[in-house]
Amino acid sequence: MSDLTILMAQDGKVLAKTILPTATGWQKDAYDRAYTFDIETAPIASLDGLSAVLTMIEDIPSACVIRGRRRPGAPLEGIQRRLHDQPGERAAFEEQASQWLMIDIDDLPAYPLLTNGERLEHITSQLPACFQDADFHYQWSSSAGLDDWSLLRAHLFFWLDRPIRCNDLRQQADDEGWAADLSLFNPVQIHYTAAPIFEGAEDPLKGCRSGIVRKARREVTLPAWSPPKPVWTPEGRVYPAAATFEDRLAAIGPDYHLPILKAAASYVATHGPSADIYDLRDRLKDAISAAPPGRNAKRDYLADRYLDRVIQGAVRKFSTARIDSPTRTRGTAKFGL
Repeated sequence: MSDLTILMAQDGKVLAKTILPTATGWQKDAYDRAYTFDIETAPIASLDGLSAVLTMIEDIPSACVIRGRRRPGAPLEGIQRRLHDQPGERAAFEEQASQWLMIDIDDLPAYPLLTNGERLEHITSQLPACFQDADFHYQWSSSAGLDDWSLLRAHLFFWLDRPIRCNDLRQQADDEGWAADLSLFNPVQIHYTAAPIFEGAEDPLKGCRSGIVRKARREVTLPAWSPPKPVWTPEGRVYPAAATFEDRLAAIGPDYHLPILKAAASYVATHGPSADIYDLRDRLKDAISAAPPGRNAKRDYLADRYLDRVIQGAVRKFSTARIDSPTRTRGTAKFGL
């Protein structure tokens, strides 16, 4: 038994996207930026308990969850989401080993006419083998169902067979190349749980936005892993080299989505503000074209719409560069960021 930390944004802040129909599609308003929260906890001992809480707070626009916990003695109201002390003020949260995790799937290409179950099966097929036959709670993201379903966006919650701390989880996920947003493996990182608010239209996923999928196993058993150990050389201590951008390119195919994400992240992180995003696009297209066939058609991953979003995401997360340039044309393909 452990406690799930639930945060409730103060000052009327909304942690759900507001979506309105327009003449040309949908207008999506972003989350509010919340600075102070009230803390609530809910005891959970299994995925069923976690799912019940997530289902309950899905309709609360101010609610979210985090992996950390309140420090003993910290206030329950009006607290800031900090893990580290500041001069004269102690942080309200601390790390804890948690038995649950969320994997955020964003812009995974898929055949538009799949059923709901087939879409979820396609998502889990991109995850490490230990996740593929385990139960999970799913929640479709705010934008899911608003287009032709050619890109899948969802949150998947799994229950682990043992508690694990954020840092170990983040390192293992990175080393093993999970299809996961590693920023979620942070004790105070917000996990958005509120369903979107539709104004002037019905939620196209009403009644099926979230739920539990039953598989062969109740829990995920992560493979054995330990942090890489340093190697001692005459020059001193050296850690194993991280995979290079070329390594990431070579890993593309027959799996595509995750290797492409990691290749883009490696390129942007290496080059920083001087990253040539147009060169990156061309390098990714070359690697995809030369890769062995996979489960999805290569054209899904070669599409400018898909690569644009991948590279934008890499720049937001791994570079301090700002992209203000208008659509740029190279050859006959337009590439707008």
